[in-house]
Amino acid sequence: PALMAGRNTKGLTVVISPLQSLMKDQVDNLEKNGITESVTINGLLDPIERGKSFERVEDGSASILYISPESLRSKTIERLLLGRNIVRFVIDEAHCFSTWGQDFRVDYLYIGDFIKQLQEKKNLLDPIPVSCFTATAKQKVVEDISQYFEQKLSLKLEAFKANSTRTNLRYKVYDSKDEEEKYNNARRLIESKDCPTIIYVSRTRKAYNLAERLSKDGFDAKPYHGKMDVKEKTENQNAFIAGDVQIMVATSAFGMGVDKKDIGMVIHYEISDSLENYVQESGRAGRDENISADCFVLFNEEDLS
Repeated sequence: PALMAGRNTKGLTVVISPLQSLMKDQVDNLEKNGITESVTINGLLDPIERGKSFERVEDGSASILYISPESLRSKTIERLLLGRNIVRFVIDEAHCFSTWGQDFRVDYLYIGDFIKQLQEKKNLLDPIPVSCFTATAKQKVVEDISQYFEQKLSLKLEAFKANSTRTNLRYKVYDSKDEEEKYNNARRLIESKDCPTIIYVSRTRKAYNLAERLSKDGFDAKPYHGKMDVKEKTENQNAFIAGDVQIMVATSAFGMGVDKKDIGMVIHYEISDSLENYVQESGRAGRDENISADCFVLFNEEDLS
């Protein structure tokens, strides 16, 4: 629909996404499939790339724009969107709306206000359609999202649920009495299967330390977390997605929307903050339904303290 609206009416679909890495992934994947009408505007872009994205939105050659919820507070972004025919707002990772969700983002609560102001400034008679997507929403979260848009924009969202069964994923928990046994378990699992692997940890320092230790032991590993330097973060992500790096040691910042189809193993070196996060993070594995993938948890009682 977004591409058809762009080609037929020069309409722009605005996709609001919580992570810069997620936006980049999605634009890159669309380009690999021959779809060049999408752009992103975010902090990972250099001034030249940012300028090109603005230009393509302004001249109508872009029909899909990926931005963060924080960007909606920018007057520059507001002016950019006022100049286009907005055919739909798509909110990705919509569970971020809800205080009941583990990834609650306060800036998501501004989205309704922004859309309302935009509609008023454009003097629109009909509301701009809104679609929300999430793979990890309990019933209470779904209710929160629906209530939010009904209160803010008088929109009644209709809920659709897809089958979430992943038959190509295998799950197993390994008890580890201490850090050394946990590390040795991780090494053994990595050595047992030659495939792109994500190892999830809960702290930024752990991401660096574990990646460094694995590298010293001859494994091809890089760290990733939300507080990294933008340049290093981008380089590490690109290297992993391209297959130049086999192992990504990451915090949950590398969880939402990472779309690499050949990930054959996800190891939780430390337990996730919630069951929802675990489902999402382990679900990075086996995106290609033709491969069997493994999801391991290395559990130690101290992880709960």
